[in-house]
Amino acid sequence: MEQFDGPPRQVERPTVEELQDSIRRVSGTDVTITTMSSGTRWIGTARQATTYRAGRVLLAGDAAHVYAPVGGQALNVGIGDPANLGRKLAAVVCGWVGEDILDTYSTERHPVAARLLQNTRAQIALMRPDPQTRALWEKFSDLMDLGEAHRYVGDVLAGMDVRYDLGDDHRFVGTLCPDMKLTLERSDPDVVTAVTRSADLLREGRELLLDLVDRAEGRGAAAAWT
Repeated sequence: MEQFDGPPRQVERPTVEELQDSIRRVSGTDVTITTMSSGTRWIGTARQATTYRAGRVLLAGDAAHVYAPVGGQALNVGIGDPANLGRKLAAVVCGWVGEDILDTYSTERHPVAARLLQNTRAQIALMRPDPQTRALWEKFSDLMDLGEAHRYVGDVLAGMDVRYDLGDDHRFVGTLCPDMKLTLERSDPDVVTAVTRSADLLREGRELLLDLVDRAEGRGAAAAWT
């Protein structure tokens, strides 16, 4: 039940009576609530740390950014932070690379959270009950009937719009790998061809190279990491 008359005057769990009064006031319906299993309060807070690294201190998830909980989008971003940072920390600890690589964590992840911050602000704005916002909401709803707009918003909500700047303009470089259906061909004709998905190959949490065009130079470049 969204209300836009300022932040809550108290932080305790809302009571049944308070929730019931709010529903009646907003809906104009004489609703009666008999039980409530859970309740919480939230406001449209949107904050982000200016950097995710200060020496040996690294911020991730809710320590780095806070959003309104609409759509659960912050969960995707919160998981993406340690996914990006974890492999870099491991590489530093193992001595494969220098500590400078940890700076790329903030460089890559800070823009992702900044976009989400703006997105959640826009969502909260579209929830306002005034006539002007309602008109904007209806126009936005019409746009969602367009396939390209639908895919764009879906990718934003799912966190699939992320792209890191890795110095190459190819449209796939720096993007997240989709859950592709893969056919694993066998050289032995007596062995049944296997079909799997890219997500299944990532379950062990290890780096994965998919050589889809059989390029020897790609395998050669990755050989040292096997």
